Amino acid sequence: MVWWPPIMPSHREAAAAHVLECLPWVMDSTDGQVEVVAALTHNDGPVGIATASTIVIGMGHQRPAQRALAADAIITLAAYGELPAADLGRAVGHMVRGGQVKLRRITGILDEVMETGAHAEVWTALAQAVPLLLPGPGEKARAGLGELLKVAARAAVRAGARGDIPGLGELAARKGSSLLIHEARRLSEVISA
Repeated sequence: MVWWPPIMPSHREAAAAHVLECLPWVMDSTDGQVEVVAALTHNDGPVGIATASTIVIGMGHQRPAQRALAADAIITLAAYGELPAADLGRAVGHMVRGGQVKLRRITGILDEVMETGAHAEVWTALAQAVPLLLPGPGEKARAGLGELLKVAARAAVRAGARGDIPGLGELAARKGSSLLIHEARRLSEVISA
């Protein structure tokens, strides 16, 4: 797969769509196939949900070195103003909900990327991901959601974000002092101030 991006250097999204057919099967491998995620960023052409999804799969890899390649891909695309941040957020939300990636791994990468200065892009992604990840009525919250909301609040502060996230107000209004409730309140205050 690492050779696919150079074969189609002007069609980044098309190459990413083909990579998606195989990449989930190598999520836990040690053969370096996630390097294709980084290789895609150096191509030309449009980026969208397929590119974002390959990055999310890389973010969810069990090996930190492979996750770092996904972080580099986000940072590179953000630096060139080409990161499909909203698509990245939707991919995070759907893949975490579907059990394809672990939220804690994703959170660590997004926090790392935010610290490099891509806070606006991280906020844009999390503004899309958070509504998909909030627990619905009678649904238990996902492990690690409090940490994700903490990253979202920090990104919102740095990006000067304002707005509304569907379902966040209801979560923030719950009684309790867990990290999840605390961070939901904090994020709600930040984006409504």
